Amino acid sequence: MEWRINMKSEEAIEILRERIDIIKQDWSLVEYQKALERAVKALEKQIPRKVNNLSEIYLDFGAGKKIKVGAYGNCPNCNYNIDTVSKYCTRRGQKLDWSEEK
Repeated sequence: MEWRINMKSEEAIEILRERIDIIKQDWSLVEYQKALERAVKALEKQIPRKVNNLSEIYLDFGAGKKIKVGAYGNCPNCNYNIDTVSKYCTRRGQKLDWSEEK
């Protein structure tokens, strides 16, 4: 196996899942398996996910001049209502992607 310093979260998750599948066959390693599964969950939260029900807030200055001043939506992981744009869900810690593109 080649060791890389700049491994992406997705790559680390794939490697950990492979190891989990291998150790599932040995009951003496159940604690090790649980630790790997917890690591996978933590890494998955670091991968930004699109906010559900994204709504943007604009101030209308008339004459077609609107300025975006905020946004709100729901966490894609736990559906918690997020009314302030932040990098992470304040309930479960999921990294959020507030971009408009689908």
